[in-house]
Amino acid sequence: MAYPTIDKPYGLRPVNLIGGQGFAGSTRMIPIASGLAENLFYGQLVQLNTTSTGTVISSTLTYNSTSPVLGTIGVFLGCEYSPPSGPIFGKIRSQYWPTGTVASDAVAYICDDPDTVFEAVAVGNPGGATASLTPIALGANFLGSNLFPVTANSGSTSTGDSFVGLCPGASNALTRTTAPFRIVQMIPDSAQSVQTNCSTSGASTTVTPTSVTGIKAGMLLTYTGSTGANYVTAVGATTITVATAITLSAVDVTFTGTPEVLVKWNFGYHSYYNAATA
Repeated sequence: MAYPTIDKPYGLRPVNLIGGQGFAGSTRMIPIASGLAENLFYGQLVQLNTTSTGTVISSTLTYNSTSPVLGTIGVFLGCEYSPPSGPIFGKIRSQYWPTGTVASDAVAYICDDPDTVFEAVAVGNPGGATASLTPIALGANFLGSNLFPVTANSGSTSTGDSFVGLCPGASNALTRTTAPFRIVQMIPDSAQSVQTNCSTSGASTTVTPTSVTGIKAGMLLTYTGSTGANYVTAVGATTITVATAITLSAVDVTFTGTPEVLVKWNFGYHSYYNAATA
């Protein structure tokens, strides 16, 4: 069976703990304020409400921010609450919290262990005010680099899954400076590879391939005589942009990368690793 198409991010999914420890599915139950006027989707980053202590809300940890957000508590993995008409048939247990739900006993299931390793989709960063939700494919050279969350409060009300993804730095640049998440492993199952003939006009970061089909930002370039770890930063209609200027004259180039990565919280971003309180 073919690997499922990765056409959009699906939030942060816990896989295991750093050091190879298993994820036992343990969560912490934190109250949700009755009538909370925002959706909470599975795999979404959340924080403690600093104006109404003890309840959970969407995290304000934002794209391209290097500053920790006080009270960031982990990842939302569902909720339970009694329906407004009363718990005649027991509590509702849901993949996501629908905005405005009225329930005095609502609680969120939060994956709050800062050592959790999450599976996530890498998405594009065109360099503007907001990042894209379009998946890209990071080359092996991105291993050990950092990613920013794209935390738009959006998701599927059908599946309950979040659309949170993780993006590189501005214009899809590999980021070794401060950011909330660290890539600890590339996921080979969804790896993609494209080979095409490429040329440049002298030494240039603009490359003209025979076809741009299948080439994505983040992909690693390899070809006969290639050195270093050059990668794609942008894909246009007929050309691509790479991180480092190269000279190519009708050379066959292989582009490789994967849209899915395993990541872990960097120190200081999760509230358990931040001495300042919520």
